[in-house]
Amino acid sequence: MQEFPPHIFKLVSSYINNSISNVEFDELTEWINHNRENRQLFKDYLYLYKKTQSLKFAESLDTDKAWSKTIEKLNTPNALKVEPTKKNKKTKSNFKFFQIFKYASILVVFFTVGFYVYNNNFRAQSDTVKEINQITLQLENGDIQVLTEVKEDYLLNSKGEIVGEQKGNQLTYSKIKNQQELIYNTLTIPYGKHFEISLSDGTKVYLNAGSSLKYPVHFIHGHERKVFLNGEAYFDVEKDAKHPFIVNSGEMNVRVLGTEFNLSSYPEDKNIKTVLVEGAVSVYNAKDTYTPRSSTKLNPGFKASFNKGSKTVSIKKADLDMETAWVKGKIIFRRTLFSDIIKKLERQYNVSIENNNPEIGNQRFAASFDNETIEEVLESFNANFNIDYTINENKIIIH
Repeated sequence: MQEFPPHIFKLVSSYINNSISNVEFDELTEWINHNRENRQLFKDYLYLYKKTQSLKFAESLDTDKAWSKTIEKLNTPNALKVEPTKKNKKTKSNFKFFQIFKYASILVVFFTVGFYVYNNNFRAQSDTVKEINQITLQLENGDIQVLTEVKEDYLLNSKGEIVGEQKGNQLTYSKIKNQQELIYNTLTIPYGKHFEISLSDGTKVYLNAGSSLKYPVHFIHGHERKVFLNGEAYFDVEKDAKHPFIVNSGEMNVRVLGTEFNLSSYPEDKNIKTVLVEGAVSVYNAKDTYTPRSSTKLNPGFKASFNKGSKTVSIKKADLDMETAWVKGKIIFRRTLFSDIIKKLERQYNVSIENNNPEIGNQRFAASFDNETIEEVLESFNANFNIDYTINENKIIIH
Protein backbone atom coordinates (compact mmCIF):
# COMPACT_ATOMS: atom_id res chain seq x y z
CA MET A 1 0.00 0.00 0.00
CA GLN A 2 1.31 3.42 -0.92
CA GLU A 3 2.29 5.60 2.04
CA PHE A 4 0.85 9.07 2.64
CA PRO A 5 3.56 11.71 3.25
CA PRO A 6 3.05 13.15 6.76
CA HIS A 7 3.10 16.75 5.52
CA ILE A 8 0.18 15.99 3.18
CA PHE A 9 -1.96 15.05 6.16
CA LYS A 10 -0.96 18.31 7.81
CA LEU A 11 -2.17 20.20 4.75
CA VAL A 12 -5.49 18.35 4.75
CA SER A 13 -5.92 19.12 8.44
CA SER A 14 -5.27 22.82 7.81
CA TYR A 15 -7.83 22.82 5.00
CA ILE A 16 -10.53 21.22 7.13
CA ASN A 17 -9.88 23.80 9.85
CA ASN A 18 -10.11 26.64 7.27
CA SER A 19 -6.54 27.68 8.06
CA ILE A 20 -4.83 26.55 4.86
CA SER A 21 -2.98 29.20 2.86
CA ASN A 22 -3.08 29.56 -0.92
CA VAL A 23 0.48 28.27 -1.15
CA GLU A 24 -0.36 25.19 0.94
CA PHE A 25 -3.53 24.58 -1.04
CA ASP A 26 -1.58 24.63 -4.31
CA GLU A 27 0.96 22.21 -2.84
CA LEU A 28 -1.77 19.80 -1.80
CA THR A 29 -3.57 19.80 -5.17
CA GLU A 30 -0.24 19.47 -6.97
CA TRP A 31 0.49 16.32 -4.95
CA ILE A 32 -2.91 14.84 -5.83
CA ASN A 33 -2.35 15.43 -9.52
CA HIS A 34 1.31 14.38 -9.49
CA ASN A 35 0.64 10.80 -10.53
CA ARG A 36 -1.99 8.13 -10.92
CA GLU A 37 -1.00 6.45 -7.63
CA ASN A 38 -1.82 9.55 -5.57
CA ARG A 39 -5.22 9.91 -7.22
CA GLN A 40 -5.90 6.21 -6.85
CA LEU A 41 -5.14 6.40 -3.14
CA PHE A 42 -7.92 8.96 -2.69
CA LYS A 43 -10.28 6.90 -4.85
CA ASP A 44 -9.68 3.83 -2.67
CA TYR A 45 -10.72 5.65 0.48
CA LEU A 46 -13.64 7.27 -1.26
CA TYR A 47 -14.81 3.77 -2.16
CA LEU A 48 -14.55 2.75 1.49
CA TYR A 49 -16.67 5.71 2.44
CA LYS A 50 -19.40 4.77 -0.01
CA LYS A 51 -19.49 1.27 1.46
CA THR A 52 -19.62 2.50 5.07
CA GLN A 53 -22.34 5.15 5.11
CA SER A 54 -23.14 4.66 8.80
CA LEU A 55 -19.86 6.16 9.96
CA LYS A 56 -19.84 9.85 10.85
CA PHE A 57 -17.24 12.47 10.03
CA ALA A 58 -14.80 13.46 12.74
CA GLU A 59 -15.87 16.81 14.19
CA SER A 60 -12.45 18.02 15.31
CA LEU A 61 -8.80 17.02 15.36
CA ASP A 62 -5.91 17.22 17.73
CA THR A 63 -3.42 17.97 14.95
CA ASP A 64 -0.40 16.26 16.54
CA LYS A 65 -2.04 13.17 18.02
CA ALA A 66 -4.70 12.58 15.35
CA TRP A 67 -2.38 12.84 12.40
CA SER A 68 0.25 10.61 13.98
CA LYS A 69 -2.43 7.97 14.52
CA THR A 70 -3.72 8.44 10.99
CA ILE A 71 -0.28 7.96 9.49
CA GLU A 72 0.30 4.88 11.60
CA LYS A 73 -3.02 3.37 10.55
CA LEU A 74 -2.81 4.22 6.88
CA ASN A 75 0.75 2.99 6.54
CA THR A 76 -0.06 -0.39 8.07
CA PRO A 77 -0.19 -2.79 5.07
CA ASN A 78 -2.84 -5.08 6.56
CA ALA A 79 -4.91 -2.41 8.24
CA LEU A 80 -7.88 -2.89 5.93
CA LYS A 81 -7.89 -6.67 5.78
CA VAL A 82 -10.74 -8.51 7.49
CA GLU A 83 -10.10 -12.11 8.54
CA PRO A 84 -13.45 -13.87 9.06
CA THR A 85 -11.93 -17.31 9.79
CA LYS A 86 -11.92 -17.02 13.57
CA LYS A 87 -14.29 -15.04 15.73
CA ASN A 88 -11.57 -13.24 17.67
CA LYS A 89 -9.70 -12.27 14.52
CA LYS A 90 -12.88 -11.00 12.92
CA THR A 91 -13.65 -8.77 15.89
CA LYS A 92 -10.12 -7.40 15.91
CA SER A 93 -10.13 -6.73 12.18
CA ASN A 94 -13.47 -4.96 12.28
CA PHE A 95 -12.11 -2.71 15.00
CA LYS A 96 -9.14 -1.87 12.82
CA PHE A 97 -11.45 -1.12 9.91
CA PHE A 98 -13.47 1.30 12.03
CA GLN A 99 -10.36 3.07 13.25
CA ILE A 100 -8.79 3.42 9.82
CA PHE A 101 -12.03 4.69 8.35
CA LYS A 102 -12.52 7.22 11.08
CA TYR A 103 -9.48 9.03 9.75
CA ALA A 104 -9.99 8.15 6.10
CA SER A 105 -13.36 9.90 6.23
CA ILE A 106 -11.49 13.11 6.96
CA LEU A 107 -9.83 12.76 3.58
CA VAL A 108 -13.24 12.34 2.01
CA VAL A 109 -14.35 15.69 3.44
CA PHE A 110 -11.47 17.37 1.67
CA PHE A 111 -11.84 15.34 -1.47
CA THR A 112 -15.57 15.89 -1.82
CA VAL A 113 -15.48 19.64 -1.26
CA GLY A 114 -12.03 21.05 -1.82
CA PHE A 115 -10.40 19.02 -4.55
CA TYR A 116 -13.36 19.28 -6.87
CA VAL A 117 -13.01 23.04 -7.11
CA TYR A 118 -9.38 23.31 -6.11
CA ASN A 119 -8.62 26.51 -8.01
CA ASN A 120 -10.24 29.25 -10.03
CA ASN A 121 -8.47 28.39 -13.26
CA PHE A 122 -10.75 25.43 -14.01
CA ARG A 123 -8.17 22.68 -14.41
CA ALA A 124 -9.39 19.61 -16.31
CA GLN A 125 -11.42 17.19 -14.22
CA SER A 126 -9.77 13.90 -13.36
CA ASP A 127 -11.45 10.50 -13.33
CA THR A 128 -11.69 10.79 -9.56
CA VAL A 129 -13.68 14.00 -9.76
CA LYS A 130 -16.36 12.23 -11.77
CA GLU A 131 -17.17 10.18 -8.68
CA ILE A 132 -17.86 13.22 -6.54
CA ASN A 133 -21.55 13.97 -6.75
CA GLN A 134 -21.64 17.31 -4.94
CA ILE A 135 -22.60 20.76 -6.20
CA THR A 136 -20.24 23.30 -4.68
CA LEU A 137 -20.17 27.08 -4.32
CA GLN A 138 -16.84 28.76 -3.68
CA LEU A 139 -17.02 32.20 -2.09
CA GLU A 140 -14.65 35.11 -2.68
CA ASN A 141 -12.48 34.23 0.34
CA GLY A 142 -12.03 30.61 -0.73
CA ASP A 143 -14.66 29.11 1.58
CA ILE A 144 -16.56 26.27 -0.08
CA GLN A 145 -20.19 25.37 0.51
CA VAL A 146 -21.84 22.13 -0.57
CA LEU A 147 -25.28 22.78 -2.09
CA THR A 148 -28.04 20.20 -1.91
CA GLU A 149 -30.78 20.31 -4.53
CA VAL A 150 -33.58 20.26 -1.94
CA LYS A 151 -32.26 23.19 0.07
CA GLU A 152 -34.09 26.52 0.42
CA ASP A 153 -32.05 29.21 2.14
CA TYR A 154 -30.49 32.64 1.80
CA LEU A 155 -27.12 33.06 0.09
CA LEU A 156 -24.56 34.71 2.33
CA ASN A 157 -21.18 36.19 1.50
CA SER A 158 -18.07 35.68 3.64
CA LYS A 159 -19.20 38.55 5.90
CA GLY A 160 -22.57 36.93 6.59
CA GLU A 161 -24.50 39.42 4.44
CA ILE A 162 -27.43 38.25 2.31
CA VAL A 163 -26.61 38.42 -1.42
CA GLY A 164 -29.35 36.14 -2.77
CA GLU A 165 -31.20 32.91 -2.15
CA GLN A 166 -31.28 29.26 -3.13
CA LYS A 167 -34.45 27.37 -3.99
CA GLY A 168 -33.70 23.78 -4.88
CA ASN A 169 -31.47 23.65 -7.95
CA GLN A 170 -31.68 27.41 -8.52
CA LEU A 171 -29.53 30.27 -7.22
CA THR A 172 -30.79 33.85 -7.51
CA TYR A 173 -28.55 36.82 -6.73
CA SER A 174 -29.89 40.20 -5.62
CA LYS A 175 -29.01 43.49 -7.26
CA ILE A 176 -27.19 45.91 -4.97
CA LYS A 177 -26.71 49.55 -5.92
CA ASN A 178 -23.43 51.43 -5.63
CA GLN A 179 -21.32 48.27 -5.75
CA GLN A 180 -17.69 49.35 -6.29
CA GLU A 181 -15.73 46.08 -6.13
CA LEU A 182 -15.96 42.91 -8.22
CA ILE A 183 -16.37 39.93 -5.91
CA TYR A 184 -16.50 36.51 -7.55
CA ASN A 185 -18.22 33.25 -6.69
CA THR A 186 -17.62 29.95 -8.48
CA LEU A 187 -20.40 27.41 -8.96
CA THR A 188 -19.28 23.89 -9.87
CA ILE A 189 -21.62 21.18 -11.15
CA PRO A 190 -20.47 17.52 -11.08
CA TYR A 191 -21.22 14.85 -13.66
CA GLY A 192 -24.83 13.70 -13.60
CA LYS A 193 -26.36 17.01 -12.45
CA HIS A 194 -27.66 20.33 -13.84
CA PHE A 195 -28.16 23.68 -12.14
CA GLU A 196 -29.65 27.12 -12.83
CA ILE A 197 -28.36 30.49 -11.68
CA SER A 198 -29.83 33.99 -12.02
CA LEU A 199 -27.11 36.62 -11.90
CA SER A 200 -27.55 40.03 -10.29
CA ASP A 201 -28.36 41.66 -13.65
CA GLY A 202 -31.19 39.20 -14.35
CA THR A 203 -29.22 37.00 -16.74
CA LYS A 204 -30.15 33.32 -16.45
CA VAL A 205 -27.52 30.62 -16.87
CA TYR A 206 -28.30 26.90 -17.13
CA LEU A 207 -25.20 24.84 -16.30
CA ASN A 208 -24.71 21.39 -17.79
CA ALA A 209 -23.06 18.44 -16.04
CA GLY A 210 -19.33 18.72 -15.42
CA SER A 211 -19.28 22.52 -15.69
CA SER A 212 -18.03 25.48 -13.64
CA LEU A 213 -19.03 29.15 -13.81
CA LYS A 214 -17.08 31.97 -12.19
CA TYR A 215 -19.12 35.17 -11.95
CA PRO A 216 -19.38 38.44 -10.00
CA VAL A 217 -21.79 38.44 -7.09
CA HIS A 218 -22.72 41.93 -8.33
CA PHE A 219 -21.86 43.65 -11.60
CA ILE A 220 -20.42 47.16 -11.45
CA HIS A 221 -22.12 50.05 -13.21
CA GLY A 222 -20.05 51.39 -16.09
CA HIS A 223 -18.10 48.16 -16.63
CA GLU A 224 -18.65 45.19 -18.91
CA ARG A 225 -20.37 42.13 -17.48
CA LYS A 226 -17.88 39.28 -17.66
CA VAL A 227 -18.11 35.65 -16.51
CA PHE A 228 -15.85 32.60 -16.96
CA LEU A 229 -17.13 29.22 -18.13
CA ASN A 230 -15.58 25.78 -18.13
CA GLY A 231 -17.91 23.16 -19.60
CA GLU A 232 -21.31 23.88 -21.12
CA ALA A 233 -24.05 26.41 -20.35
CA TYR A 234 -27.13 27.96 -21.92
CA PHE A 235 -27.25 31.74 -21.47
CA ASP A 236 -30.36 33.93 -21.50
CA VAL A 237 -28.67 37.32 -21.23
CA GLU A 238 -30.51 40.35 -19.91
CA LYS A 239 -30.32 43.19 -22.45
CA ASP A 240 -28.14 46.14 -21.49
CA ALA A 241 -26.64 48.09 -24.39
CA LYS A 242 -24.35 50.06 -22.09
CA HIS A 243 -22.84 46.99 -20.44
CA PRO A 244 -21.83 44.23 -22.90
CA PHE A 245 -22.00 40.69 -21.52
CA ILE A 246 -18.85 38.65 -22.16
CA VAL A 247 -18.34 34.94 -21.56
CA ASN A 248 -14.74 33.80 -21.40
CA SER A 249 -14.29 30.10 -22.17
CA GLY A 250 -10.53 29.96 -21.87
CA GLU A 251 -9.16 30.74 -25.31
CA MET A 252 -12.30 32.35 -26.71
CA ASN A 253 -14.68 35.16 -25.75
CA VAL A 254 -18.34 35.55 -26.65
CA ARG A 255 -19.63 39.14 -26.59
CA VAL A 256 -23.37 39.93 -26.47
CA LEU A 257 -25.72 42.72 -25.48
CA GLY A 258 -28.79 40.57 -24.85
CA THR A 259 -29.60 37.22 -26.40
CA GLU A 260 -29.93 33.45 -25.95
CA PHE A 261 -27.12 31.10 -26.88
CA ASN A 262 -25.47 27.82 -25.93
CA LEU A 263 -21.73 27.65 -25.28
CA SER A 264 -19.79 24.38 -24.94
CA SER A 265 -16.15 24.48 -23.89
CA TYR A 266 -15.12 21.26 -22.15
CA PRO A 267 -11.34 20.92 -21.66
CA GLU A 268 -11.12 17.65 -23.59
CA ASP A 269 -12.91 19.00 -26.69
CA LYS A 270 -10.88 20.32 -29.64
CA ASN A 271 -13.43 23.03 -30.46
CA ILE A 272 -15.31 25.64 -28.45
CA LYS A 273 -18.84 25.69 -29.85
CA THR A 274 -21.27 28.61 -29.73
CA VAL A 275 -24.85 28.08 -30.95
CA LEU A 276 -27.03 31.18 -31.30
CA VAL A 277 -30.75 30.76 -30.63
CA GLU A 278 -31.80 34.40 -30.95
CA GLY A 279 -30.26 37.87 -31.02
CA ALA A 280 -26.63 38.37 -32.06
CA VAL A 281 -23.23 37.47 -30.66
CA SER A 282 -19.61 37.96 -31.67
CA VAL A 283 -16.85 35.44 -31.00
CA TYR A 284 -13.15 36.30 -30.90
CA ASN A 285 -9.79 35.18 -29.55
CA ALA A 286 -9.56 35.89 -25.82
CA LYS A 287 -6.09 37.38 -26.31
CA ASP A 288 -7.43 40.03 -28.71
CA THR A 289 -9.18 43.27 -27.92
CA TYR A 290 -12.73 43.23 -29.24
CA THR A 291 -13.39 45.09 -32.47
CA PRO A 292 -15.77 44.27 -35.32
CA ARG A 293 -12.72 43.27 -37.37
CA SER A 294 -11.16 41.01 -34.75
CA SER A 295 -14.42 39.15 -34.13
CA THR A 296 -16.81 36.91 -36.06
CA LYS A 297 -20.51 37.75 -35.90
CA LEU A 298 -22.98 34.89 -35.55
CA ASN A 299 -26.59 34.92 -36.74
CA PRO A 300 -29.50 33.01 -35.14
CA GLY A 301 -29.66 29.34 -36.07
CA PHE A 302 -25.92 29.05 -36.75
CA LYS A 303 -22.98 27.54 -34.86
CA ALA A 304 -19.46 28.94 -34.52
CA SER A 305 -16.66 26.46 -33.84
CA PHE A 306 -13.41 27.92 -32.49
CA ASN A 307 -10.52 25.51 -33.05
CA LYS A 308 -8.21 25.57 -30.01
CA GLY A 309 -5.21 24.56 -32.09
CA SER A 310 -5.43 26.81 -35.14
CA LYS A 311 -7.37 29.62 -33.36
CA THR A 312 -9.71 29.79 -36.37
CA VAL A 313 -13.49 30.09 -36.46
CA SER A 314 -15.82 28.15 -38.77
CA ILE A 315 -19.54 28.85 -39.20
CA LYS A 316 -22.27 26.41 -40.18
CA LYS A 317 -26.00 25.86 -39.79
CA ALA A 318 -26.89 24.52 -36.34
CA ASP A 319 -29.32 21.83 -35.24
CA LEU A 320 -30.87 23.83 -32.40
CA ASP A 321 -32.95 20.94 -31.05
CA MET A 322 -29.91 18.69 -30.71
CA GLU A 323 -27.54 21.36 -29.40
CA THR A 324 -29.89 22.59 -26.66
CA ALA A 325 -31.73 19.34 -25.81
CA TRP A 326 -29.80 18.97 -22.54
CA VAL A 327 -31.49 22.08 -21.12
CA LYS A 328 -34.78 20.14 -21.15
CA GLY A 329 -33.16 16.99 -19.78
CA LYS A 330 -32.94 15.26 -23.14
CA ILE A 331 -30.09 13.82 -25.20
CA ILE A 332 -30.24 13.84 -29.01
CA PHE A 333 -27.62 12.33 -31.32
CA ARG A 334 -27.74 12.87 -35.07
CA ARG A 335 -24.92 11.36 -37.07
CA THR A 336 -22.76 11.71 -33.97
CA LEU A 337 -19.44 9.91 -33.60
CA PHE A 338 -19.68 7.16 -31.01
CA SER A 339 -16.56 8.56 -29.32
CA ASP A 340 -18.44 11.84 -28.78
CA ILE A 341 -21.54 9.96 -27.61
CA ILE A 342 -19.42 8.31 -24.93
CA LYS A 343 -18.28 11.71 -23.61
CA LYS A 344 -21.84 13.00 -23.32
CA LEU A 345 -23.09 9.85 -21.63
CA GLU A 346 -20.27 10.03 -19.08
CA ARG A 347 -21.23 13.61 -18.18
CA GLN A 348 -24.97 13.02 -18.20
CA TYR A 349 -24.96 9.89 -16.05
CA ASN A 350 -21.75 10.30 -14.02
CA VAL A 351 -20.23 7.05 -15.30
CA SER A 352 -16.91 5.97 -16.77
CA ILE A 353 -17.05 4.29 -20.19
CA GLU A 354 -14.19 2.27 -21.66
CA ASN A 355 -14.51 1.45 -25.34
CA ASN A 356 -12.57 -1.67 -26.34
CA ASN A 357 -14.03 -1.66 -29.85
CA PRO A 358 -12.13 1.03 -31.82
CA GLU A 359 -14.16 0.32 -34.97
CA ILE A 360 -17.34 1.50 -33.25
CA GLY A 361 -15.66 4.65 -32.00
CA ASN A 362 -15.39 6.03 -35.54
CA GLN A 363 -18.96 5.23 -36.53
CA ARG A 364 -21.85 7.70 -36.43
CA PHE A 365 -25.21 7.04 -34.79
CA ALA A 366 -28.62 8.69 -34.39
CA ALA A 367 -30.63 8.32 -31.20
CA SER A 368 -32.84 10.30 -28.83
CA PHE A 369 -33.36 9.84 -25.07
CA ASP A 370 -35.49 11.60 -22.49
CA ASN A 371 -35.73 10.19 -18.97
CA GLU A 372 -34.05 6.86 -19.63
CA THR A 373 -31.51 5.42 -17.23
CA ILE A 374 -28.00 4.64 -18.42
CA GLU A 375 -28.94 0.95 -18.46
CA GLU A 376 -31.88 1.69 -20.75
CA VAL A 377 -29.70 3.83 -23.03
CA LEU A 378 -27.10 1.07 -23.36
CA GLU A 379 -29.75 -1.56 -23.97
CA SER A 380 -31.17 0.59 -26.76
CA PHE A 381 -27.76 0.75 -28.44
CA ASN A 382 -27.42 -2.99 -28.01
CA ALA A 383 -30.83 -3.72 -29.50
CA ASN A 384 -30.54 -1.32 -32.44
CA PHE A 385 -26.83 -1.40 -33.23
CA ASN A 386 -25.66 -4.67 -31.66
CA ILE A 387 -23.25 -2.90 -29.30
CA ASP A 388 -22.31 -5.28 -26.49
CA TYR A 389 -21.35 -4.03 -23.05
CA THR A 390 -20.93 -4.90 -19.38
CA ILE A 391 -21.60 -2.74 -16.30
CA ASN A 392 -19.60 -2.91 -13.08
CA GLU A 393 -20.98 -0.32 -10.63
CA ASN A 394 -20.38 3.02 -12.39
CA LYS A 395 -17.90 1.65 -14.97
CA ILE A 396 -19.09 0.53 -18.38
CA ILE A 397 -17.00 -1.51 -20.79
CA ILE A 398 -17.90 -1.65 -24.50
CA HIS A 399 -16.82 -4.93 -26.13
